[in-house]
Amino acid sequence: MALRSYGRSLVIYDTWAATTEYSLTDRVVPTVSNGRCYECTTAGTSGETEPTWNTTLESTTNDETVIWTCKEIPFGPNPLTVTMDMTGQGGLAVTEIWVKSDVESEFLVYGSYNG
Repeated sequence: MALRSYGRSLVIYDTWAATTEYSLTDRVVPTVSNGRCYECTTAGTSGETEPTWNTTLESTTNDETVIWTCKEIPFGPNPLTVTMDMTGQGGLAVTEIWVKSDVESEFLVYGSYNG
């Protein structure tokens, strides 16, 4: 029996913050995730309240003097692969896979089972 798990790490961005100076090309994610990130395409200061984020790719969101452009959250540079062989172990329930990383990471995990 073998269990294979394939993952793709995602790039992590800072969460949007009120009344904060943002520079061109800075990227943020909303305080409530919507699966998108936003690139600063007009530098300035964010508003006192979080904007309503436009989720259409390449569309813009106005935020006080900042303009954000909607982007996909890119995958990190290195995919993750985990393979476990449970031959002769009578089976194994896997509910968690722990990964050590030197930077903050988030993973999308896809699994397969070969019985």
